[in-house]
Amino acid sequence: MTEFVRRAPLAEMSGKKMLTSMLDAWIDYAWQHPDYIKFILLFDLHYEAYDSNQELKEQYNNFVSREKERHFLMDALEAGFQDGSLKSDTEPLKTAHFIFTSMMGILQKMSLTSKDDWNNELDDIEIANRFAGMLIQYLSPESDKSPTF
Repeated sequence: MTEFVRRAPLAEMSGKKMLTSMLDAWIDYAWQHPDYIKFILLFDLHYEAYDSNQELKEQYNNFVSREKERHFLMDALEAGFQDGSLKSDTEPLKTAHFIFTSMMGILQKMSLTSKDDWNNELDDIEIANRFAGMLIQYLSPESDKSPTF
């Protein structure tokens, strides 16, 4: 999933356009692969619910820590801060984590919608697109001052 999202932007795009294309690709990926999104949800719930052995816990924590430090949204955010298409942020890693956590929540909810219910599926995609637009609007330099994530 992260590689699919990471490959979405073109090098010549502004940081804002890079981030927008990544969020759009993420929504598209979730729509095309709801079972993968469900798997992530179920894995996270299962992992938290049951006491795993120490070796597995260490592997999992190391993986999560590594991915958080090399967050796949950081290149787009940093490019946007540098080119002025996104407002400057003193804690870009926290912003990346906020975007990831909130997008996964919306996409996980979307993945649980029955494919038999086309109207709800379209509503979920619209909600995800609207949320992505709100994130971009908030991060744009033209937006009003708002509390930080």
